[in-house]
Amino acid sequence: MTVTIRPDGRISVILLDEIQAAGLTTAQLDEMLTKGYSPFYRDPKVTVNVRSFANLRVYVGGEVGQPGLLSLVGEMTAGRAVIQAGGLRGTARPEHALLLRNSGQGTPVSLRVDLKEVFRGAMPDVALLPFDVIYVPKSRIAKVDDFVDRHIRQMIPISISAGFTYLFNNAFPGVDR
Repeated sequence: MTVTIRPDGRISVILLDEIQAAGLTTAQLDEMLTKGYSPFYRDPKVTVNVRSFANLRVYVGGEVGQPGLLSLVGEMTAGRAVIQAGGLRGTARPEHALLLRNSGQGTPVSLRVDLKEVFRGAMPDVALLPFDVIYVPKSRIAKVDDFVDRHIRQMIPISISAGFTYLFNNAFPGVDR
C-alpha cells in the first residue's frame, strides 16, 4: 500500500485512525504502525519505505538580495539560506532576523537569529526545517529614509537638488573662459 503524508503531517491507513507521521523516522513510523495493527493481525510485519520526498522549501524574505522560496536540499541553515537568497542588503538589520516555524500544534513559533554574530562565527547557525521562514527586517535608518521619502519628498511638487555653477569673469586675471 502507498500513502502520502498530507500537508498537516498525517497519514490515513486502513483499519487505523489518522496517524501523525511528519517528524518521525521510518523506524519510528514502522513501530507505530506495527503496534497499531497488532490488535487486528497476529504478529504483523510492517515495513516503511520512502519513495520520494515532497518539494520541501523555506522562504527567505525582507532585506535580502532576492527574497523568495528556496529548495531545502541537504542541511540548510539560516545563514546559508540568506546567502543563497542574494545576501544581506545594505538596509538590513541582521542582528534582528526572525525564524518563523510551525510548532506542530498549528501555531507559529518565532526565534530571533543574530545573523551578524552567525556570520562572524561567534554564534552557531540555526538548522532549518521544511516550511520555515527567515525574515530579515530593515534597519532603523532605512525605515526613517522610507518615511521621509514617502511623506516628505513625494509630497513636495518641486525637485530639491543642489548644484554649483562656476562663473569665470574678468575678476580673475589670467584665467581664460
